[in-house]
Amino acid sequence: MVCLVQNMLRLKLPVSEISGELALHWDTGKNYDKLLLTYLFDEIDINGVRHIAIDEFALEKRHKYATVVMDLETSRVIWVSRGKSQDSLSPFFAGE
Repeated sequence: MVCLVQNMLRLKLPVSEISGELALHWDTGKNYDKLLLTYLFDEIDINGVRHIAIDEFALEKRHKYATVVMDLETSRVIWVSRGKSQDSLSPFFAGE
């Protein structure tokens, strides 16, 4: 079942559609999604990165933000975090 859900997530199907199709609770589908994302993007690969750009962007109109770190030369997104404070960058610099 886990492999089926993960394959459907790789097809970029919404969690609600996957949950409905497989008769899963939405929270179960979302947990599988989080596991897959953690597996795919848990480690930060900064090999060859010489210069970074840090910026924030609005997630919603109610002043919710995310911070993005990019390789300035390739424009590749390296890391994203909720928030726009200095604390939101701490995990990036700690290598988490």
